[in-house]
Amino acid sequence: MPRIAQCPTTIDDLLYLSTATLKQSGCLIDGKTHQLGWSRNGERVATIDIAASLKAKCVMLRYSFRGETKLYRIDLFIAPSNLGKGNVFYFVCPITAKRCRKLYLVDGRFVSRYALGDTYYEKQLWSKRYRDLDNTMGRQLRGDDFELYQETFGPYAKRHYRGKPTKRVLRYQRLTDRLYS
Repeated sequence: MPRIAQCPTTIDDLLYLSTATLKQSGCLIDGKTHQLGWSRNGERVATIDIAASLKAKCVMLRYSFRGETKLYRIDLFIAPSNLGKGNVFYFVCPITAKRCRKLYLVDGRFVSRYALGDTYYEKQLWSKRYRDLDNTMGRQLRGDDFELYQETFGPYAKRHYRGKPTKRVLRYQRLTDRLYS
């Protein structure tokens, strides 16, 4: 009897909201409403309206999920920075009540990674053979082989230290040996 197929949720496929994005876009200003959007492959997937209230320490979200408009409140935790310059913003997960920097949209609700259960990064689901292939040829397939070459043999790169090749040069040689042998 065959095994039942399981298609676990991957973190890479979920839409997320991060405090860094909100801060960069200017959403964390008291009383200001802002609209953020997500896109994949250049196509707009979703939009969300955000209004922050720093006095109430919360963020109000308005978005549409499966044709239904939702109004969602997320509490904020504001802590002073350990560098002594400004504050650090955290979301408080509505399910676990833990503070986090990213919330993921799952079934119409924004939750932290701790509340997701069986979710994985895409690389965790790859087979061993595919991971080996990615280690040997992944840079070339993704097109960042040139960047590795520039880091290794660029104008200011150090190729030798005390007469021995550096770790970066040895790594590049190992990758090219695997690729061309």
